[in-house]
Amino acid sequence: MKTYSLGLDFWTNSCRSLIVDLENGQELSSQVVPYPSGQEGIFLNSKDPNVARQEAEDYLFSMQKSVRCAIDRAKDVDSSFAPKRIMGIGIDTTGSSPMPISQEGP
Repeated sequence: MKTYSLGLDFWTNSCRSLIVDLENGQELSSQVVPYPSGQEGIFLNSKDPNVARQEAEDYLFSMQKSVRCAIDRAKDVDSSFAPKRIMGIGIDTTGSSPMPISQEGP
């Protein structure tokens, strides 16, 4: 029985999903869904142009939509694909990493 893996990558302004055949590493499908809020998923702070933030609900919305689309596409590519055969989920984020610092730096 074939098995698959689902990858999720949360970027600054979108969520990307990828489904891979674990037997041969073939990419079955992928989908990118931009965050719907702000400008390209980002809210800028008018008082400080160096501050940006995202809407937390955008992560869930974009993840659900990208995974559903990736699953639908995977079914078209591989007739033996079924969501219940996804054996692992990997998650990656590219975003801010807030760190406390003093006025002098880290």
